[in-house]
Amino acid sequence: MTIPSIININGEQYQRVGSSNLQVTLEMWEAVEKAEQRLYRDDMGCHGYTDVMHYDHNDTYLGEIWANCQLSVENTDPNYSTYSAHAEKVVVAKRVAAALAVIAFGPEFLLK
Repeated sequence: MTIPSIININGEQYQRVGSSNLQVTLEMWEAVEKAEQRLYRDDMGCHGYTDVMHYDHNDTYLGEIWANCQLSVENTDPNYSTYSAHAEKVVVAKRVAAALAVIAFGPEFLLK
């Protein structure tokens, strides 16, 4: 599946900022899995992306979301450049888990 670099929303064209070519490593997958477990621990009826999907390094959907979330964190977190590689992964994974929750359940899910 190829994800277009330009998308059309309500007649307006937008350039995608993420890279759909990002290879999702097992470490990234496990970081998202841990972030989702923390996010959903109070509501066991909700299932995260990692609960219903299987790890695939060619997962273009998750790769696209990870790339966009990483870019967002880099641009909004003033401490991002001081994080270790592990801490960077944890921070981005939290953002990915939140983005997936909003996609699946709407923004109200994060307001609990």
